[in-house]
Amino acid sequence: AVASVHTLAYQTPRNKEFRELQLRALSDDCIELLNQHSIDADERKGFVMMGDMNLHYLAEDGIVNKCGTVDAYAETHFGESQDNDPGYTFNAETNIMMKRYIPGEYRKMRLDRILVSLNSPVEFMSPCSLWATEPVSETLELSISDHYGLSIDMKFDLDHSLTSDPQVEKRLQDNASLELEPFHYGTAKMIRYMVPHTFWLIQRAVGFR
Repeated sequence: AVASVHTLAYQTPRNKEFRELQLRALSDDCIELLNQHSIDADERKGFVMMGDMNLHYLAEDGIVNKCGTVDAYAETHFGESQDNDPGYTFNAETNIMMKRYIPGEYRKMRLDRILVSLNSPVEFMSPCSLWATEPVSETLELSISDHYGLSIDMKFDLDHSLTSDPQVEKRLQDNASLELEPFHYGTAKMIRYMVPHTFWLIQRAVGFR
């Protein structure tokens, strides 16, 4: 089973709790759907949940284990012999469009995930990679999205059972116990960035940008 998801956004403790409810409910629904359509109780099965999960806090890495899943990006980058690339799909530092789309934005987060259920009959054939990281137009400061996509090749194999690297699993579980990072975007900051942004919008509207 493959499920696309877009959970509740914004970096608040309340929304974090709601996102966990949404993702755990979706994983439960996937399991129920698979059981309903299984011919044999011993049949090998699994599910994939992917999309903009809006996991703003590092502590939200804990949802991976709670849903009984493997994080495809973490699994192919955070292991002992891997490159440890953080895999930010929302990156105000590298996405050329961000300063125009959300003036004053500075965060870097793994908002988007590909989660695959443990013991699924699938094998990762390549590292999970960021997709659409290059701008559509540097002149217009335009990207495909404020998020980067994720891409990975997986092979269906009944002789394979997907497991998690213990080191990766520990890292995500350690993150789950971290304090929530603060995020403040008050009126003063909004005015500070919106004044020059307004002039830029006017220039764009009349064709000077």
